[in-house]
Amino acid sequence: MSKRRELLVYVSILGYTLIFFRLADLRYLSLFSYEWEDLAQVNSILWNIAHLRMQGLINMIRFTGDTNFHLMPILFPVALLYRALPSVHFLFLLIPFAISVTAIPLFRIARHKLGSNWAAFVVALSFLLYAPKNSLVFLDADPVILTIPFLAGMYWAAVKQKPNWFLLYSVLTGMCRTEAPFYVLTMSSYLWWNSGRSDRTFLRMTVIALIWSAANLLLYVALSNDGLFIDAGTYRIGGLLSFLRGELLLFPVNFSATLLKLFVPLLFIPLFSKIFYTALPALLVLALQREFLPQRAHYLAPMIPIMFLALIDVLEKIRNKSIAPGLPRLGTAVLAIILAGAVASNFAPNILGDLSRGHQEEIRDKRFIGVRTLYDPVFYAQQEDDRVAWRMLNRIPADASVSATGDLIGHLSSRPVFHELLDPTSNPLDVDYILIRNRNMYFGAGHYFWDEEKIRNTIQTLRESPDWELLDDELGLILFQRKHQQL
Repeated sequence: MSKRRELLVYVSILGYTLIFFRLADLRYLSLFSYEWEDLAQVNSILWNIAHLRMQGLINMIRFTGDTNFHLMPILFPVALLYRALPSVHFLFLLIPFAISVTAIPLFRIARHKLGSNWAAFVVALSFLLYAPKNSLVFLDADPVILTIPFLAGMYWAAVKQKPNWFLLYSVLTGMCRTEAPFYVLTMSSYLWWNSGRSDRTFLRMTVIALIWSAANLLLYVALSNDGLFIDAGTYRIGGLLSFLRGELLLFPVNFSATLLKLFVPLLFIPLFSKIFYTALPALLVLALQREFLPQRAHYLAPMIPIMFLALIDVLEKIRNKSIAPGLPRLGTAVLAIILAGAVASNFAPNILGDLSRGHQEEIRDKRFIGVRTLYDPVFYAQQEDDRVAWRMLNRIPADASVSATGDLIGHLSSRPVFHELLDPTSNPLDVDYILIRNRNMYFGAGHYFWDEEKIRNTIQTLRESPDWELLDDELGLILFQRKHQQL
């Protein structure tokens, strides 16, 4: 019977992965993305490392220096898998699979603590159906998302007393992003304290994570040009001086709305478990935002598995009658309501952050204002200019160097050399092809470089230059080819 329930979990994982892979592919075809730049950068790093090109390492170092909290050594082992599917489709497959496979350790932990295969299956199924986490798979390729299965694996290894597995999952968690060792630190500290401060495995990992966190911070400071600062998504805190000037803004404008989306489907139950508070670093990052936009949803990734671990912990206390001993069926009722809440969350507003708020530019693309759920057809509908863009994208050879406006670079990043057209840190005209969408596609997320005057001047320069040939021009999409190159 136990194996049958676990098999149902595996089937559910497969279904989740296939559904969200398909949704990601539809967004790819419609050229919609929350994070144009991040998708392109991560895919380019993986492509170059997988092909043993030094440019991959250069990109990683540059990416680390130009953006904050982006030390991502996990990409090196991931690149070994990338060779099997060397394109952005690998990320579309990896992210939903990594999230959904978390259901396996959750199932096993729940079975161990609750003593019921059915209860464990309901917990795992509730996790898969819990819609707020799907903001993380909504075409956001940040490696911090991989902390979801690794943190759950850490706790499973601790529960089953498997120190080698605990060490492995701890190291993998810490490799996901610069701040990821903090989650290893808080989790291992909790486990050590909960063991009566007697387990040396947890104590050793606490010390290692503390040293690792400090080393990451120092390395980041060394790589950055501005010294010690924190860029918490959309708001920058410039060290102690800025703090004294009062630039620290706690809690974004839509902080409470985001928390409600996270906790209502789970009836706020995780808040009643001590283990939930190991996720405080994620809440701190959220609290330091000026406003919480959807492309920052990945900051909450480590919090998702911890919420469900906390849920299991509370259910165990109910089972052991340390909570509500006079209500013997309370645990069953809670599980049923949690499952119903997880299902209902797919029909309620479930985009983490406010899609219709802009923060650095005026919103130009109005299609997404007022959209409430991740499954709205507007995200997946291909328009005529999208079809024209794909026609031009397909004309560019796979090995050619290319520059493109920011909304198109994610789809051109599986190659040795690509540039964002207006990126001041690169030489975007030293390429074979240039593809321009002569329209700002900014919609309140997915920021990229844009300047109307520079775009006009660049197009005019290319039209008049004897070195460039105009290959295609339709619906605001323009494709140039350096002369003496053949399609």
